[in-house]
Amino acid sequence: MRQKSAYFKNFAKRLMASLQKNSQFASQPIQTPQSPATETQNLALSVRQPYAEQIMRGTKTIEYRSAPTDIRGRIYLYASSTPGHFSLFQKMNAEPGDFPMRVIVGTVEIISCKSTAKGYEWYLARPARLEKPVKADNAPQPIWFIPFKD
Repeated sequence: MRQKSAYFKNFAKRLMASLQKNSQFASQPIQTPQSPATETQNLALSVRQPYAEQIMRGTKTIEYRSAPTDIRGRIYLYASSTPGHFSLFQKMNAEPGDFPMRVIVGTVEIISCKSTAKGYEWYLARPARLEKPVKADNAPQPIWFIPFKD
């Protein structure tokens, strides 16, 4: 577990350094819950289905992760290629394949992050579904990735 924690800390540092070099991201102001982002950052969060669908519906407002995030504001939501457990779909009266996968399905704002005994809670707000899911230009990564080429 310690190796995994160290991996995420190093990954987060490398990601932030990379994002700061990207002039589009660097020009974006840090957003707080009191001043929601008006533009979407060129940054995508990978989430399994049906969680991505729940976020788009506004029924899932907390994303549980093993690492914290300092990122705030509107980001893209990517429905990953790996589905969640079948029981999650059953609770929504759905089946794997009913929701889009391997595409950007919308945007959502990250407004806060809090530490808990079991990890971190990323607080999400104001989801906005794309009219039609969009394939990312760049290869998706397990947590964060830059979806579109400049």
